[in-house]
Amino acid sequence: MLASITIVENNMQQSQASSLRFPWPALLWFSAAILALLLIGIWAERPWWAALSWAAFPVALVMILIVAGGRRAAAAGGAYGITSRWARSQAVLSVDASVEQVMAAVQRSAEELPRLTLVEISSTGACLAARMNMKTWGENLTLRFRPVEPGRIEIDARCEPDLSVTLVDYGQGAADLRQLLETVEHHLTGAEQVR
Repeated sequence: MLASITIVENNMQQSQASSLRFPWPALLWFSAAILALLLIGIWAERPWWAALSWAAFPVALVMILIVAGGRRAAAAGGAYGITSRWARSQAVLSVDASVEQVMAAVQRSAEELPRLTLVEISSTGACLAARMNMKTWGENLTLRFRPVEPGRIEIDARCEPDLSVTLVDYGQGAADLRQLLETVEHHLTGAEQVR
């Protein structure tokens, strides 16, 4: 049990450290691909303008993705304060409940939502995985439970792509966070409130 708690805490610390920061692995991967195109053009003995034009399209595509993905976007309606940037999203839910109630609600929510699988859970947080679909190669959702006052817990939620070079997720991370937090909130405040 102690190893499980340590794993969850380490995952949450890594998630917080990389929260909405620039995805350097993507830039490095694209830079290597562009360099490879230039070298292929030189090896194929193409004119310099042809080799540069081969690399121009990927450079333009990367710049568009960086600019479009780099804007901080808020979810529609401002629900849970969800913000997204470069296929990474974060949100906050504050509930009147104990840590045990929150843990039970997260477990039940993961069972109800077909895209999500509960990986780890402890009194400090939880890690969930989302399956791959047409918008993403999969995602990792990290929840951190913080008591803000007696009987009140704040859930800090983060969603990051499974593939670190992902720049755009077409809103899938924000949608998954919203669905998870809505379900957790329903279990805590709805008729099925955990006792």
